[in-house]
Amino acid sequence: MGEVKLSDNEFLNAEGIICCSKCKEPKQSEYEGHKYPIMCKCRRDRLEEEELEEKRRKLEDRRIQSIPNAKLRSFTFDKDDQQDKETTTILKRYLSKFVEMKAKGLGLLLWGSVGTGKTFYAHCIANELINVGYSVKSTSLSNIVQIAQDFENGEMSINKILQNQIILIDDVGTERQTTFANEQIYNFIDKATSLNRVLILTTNFMPKEFEEAAQDTADLVHARIYSRILEKCYPVKVNKIKHRDALKEENRQFMKNLLQGEEV
Repeated sequence: MGEVKLSDNEFLNAEGIICCSKCKEPKQSEYEGHKYPIMCKCRRDRLEEEELEEKRRKLEDRRIQSIPNAKLRSFTFDKDDQQDKETTTILKRYLSKFVEMKAKGLGLLLWGSVGTGKTFYAHCIANELINVGYSVKSTSLSNIVQIAQDFENGEMSINKILQNQIILIDDVGTERQTTFANEQIYNFIDKATSLNRVLILTTNFMPKEFEEAAQDTADLVHARIYSRILEKCYPVKVNKIKHRDALKEENRQFMKNLLQGEEV
C-alpha cells in the first residue's frame, strides 16, 4: 500500500501512519498495536516560535513598565555613533562585570554638559540589563518628590520602585530645592543604597561639585545625599562630543539647503 492523501496537510504512509504533508515527518507513533499522536517538525517549530514570541512579548511588557518613555526604550549600544569610544568602552566593561558590581550595589554617575549623550548611555545600560532579566526602573528625583506628595499612596509607590534591582535616575540636581523635596530625595537615596540597589545616575554637575556638597556642613541634607551617591556610584565623564549640537547643525544645514533651493 502506498501513500494515501488524507488532506492538504496530512497523508497516510505505507505503514498506515499519519504524516505531515509539509515536513514529511510522522504525526503518530505506534506502540504495542496502539497509535499515539506526536509532533512533527512543523508543529515543533511552530511551538518554539510561539514560545519565543511569548518571551519577546513579556520582555517588551517588562521594558514598558521599566522605561515609560518609548524613545528611551529604543536606546541601545547598537545605535551608538562611536564618537565617544572611551565612554562606550567603560560602560561595556561595567556591564561585563555587572554581577560583581551588583553584589556590592555599585552604580554609575554619568556626568557632563548638556547634550553629550548621558541619557542615551544610561538607557543603553538599562535596556541591556532588562534584556538579560534584571528588574529596572527609570525615573527622576522630581518624580520621586511628586510621588511622595501623595500621602495616601506615596510610600507604597516608592517602595514599589525600590523593589527593582537597578534604578536609573536622570538629571540629578535639576529638581526643585525645597526642604520637603530634599528630605524625600535623601530618604529615597538612603533606602536605595541600604537595600544595595544599583543606581545609574546622570547629571550636568561635575564630581567635584558633588564632593563639595558632600562636605558642606551648612547643608547637611544635601551633604548626606551627595555623600551616599559618591559612596556607591563611579563617576564617568561623558562630554567628548556634544551630540545635540551636532544634530542641531545637521538640521540647520538640511533646512538651509532646502530653503535656498539647493539639492539635498
